[in-house]
Amino acid sequence: MTRTFWRFCRADSLSAVSIIAVSIIVAISATACEYGPDVTWVNQTDEDIVIYLSDELSSDLGTHLPAHSTKTEFLGDDLWKGMVVIRDEQGNVLFRQELTWDEFKAQGFRFVITEDMLSPTPTEGR
Repeated sequence: MTRTFWRFCRADSLSAVSIIAVSIIVAISATACEYGPDVTWVNQTDEDIVIYLSDELSSDLGTHLPAHSTKTEFLGDDLWKGMVVIRDEQGNVLFRQELTWDEFKAQGFRFVITEDMLSPTPTEGR
């Protein structure tokens, strides 16, 4: 082996290369994990509700929100289905609204649920 190769393998050279490699891996990992915004759900009603992002009824996908509470959670773009469905704890639909990503973004990714939304009136949302 040549003298140049051994000079490259010295500890100070290897540590510099290691630091650069670790920095690149950390940067790629951080970028890969940031793929959606935080969403704030606000329940201004007297009822405990479950919020779904589709018509699918699965306890794994629902966000439980007690009466008069607020919850902020991460929303991955792979979860967005273009609608918000609010159900009671028995699974009955209380409210349904189609909502584009741009509309949701314009609201600052904040969705406020009021008593009027859940009142029994004939609306498209039900």
